[in-house]
Amino acid sequence: MAQEKGTGSVEATAKEGKVIPANEAWIKFLTHMEDLATLDAASGGTGIDGSQVLAILGAATEAEMWEADNLPRIGGRDIADVEMKLDDFTVKFGEIPDPDDPDAINTIFVGPRTGKQMYLLIPAVRLSPGPRHTIPHIGVGQEFNWNTSAPLIVAKMFWLRQNGKLPGQMAVIRETPIKGGKQKVIKLEELAERPVQAATA
Repeated sequence: MAQEKGTGSVEATAKEGKVIPANEAWIKFLTHMEDLATLDAASGGTGIDGSQVLAILGAATEAEMWEADNLPRIGGRDIADVEMKLDDFTVKFGEIPDPDDPDAINTIFVGPRTGKQMYLLIPAVRLSPGPRHTIPHIGVGQEFNWNTSAPLIVAKMFWLRQNGKLPGQMAVIRETPIKGGKQKVIKLEELAERPVQAATA
């Protein structure tokens, strides 16, 4: 699923020696994301994660089937300190931002043409037990999907794709305090190569 570096990409434009204002380069990147973005085919745009449908269909027992749709959608902050092997990602459309909703999730990744928010859906394999409070329903060696619109992570994922590091990059999300510890941002950090352990429940 690796994407070729075309002449229209932000990276290629820079290599061609063209001087482009930062805001124009940003619009080009957002337009590139928008060109890649799709609705979740399993959800039809309802906000239901397609992985929940797959979890129901793949349930080994009746009890697992009844519980499968109670599993939370996994965001980047939910998997802080979880070591994982990254697959390639897809770009998904979210909702059009509602300025009157104080609880609405807002992101800087908004399509210039559609006005829709965008995020990444990233398949991964858990590599080690890690903190027990994070995604306890995902065992070592098991695959899971997580989503993010965290700017620093989105940027690194696109770099990893453009430079042939996906699938297969080993990584971990770390929370970094900012503003004197009052807030935290999440960043993607590299892990040394390690074997994937056998899947555990």
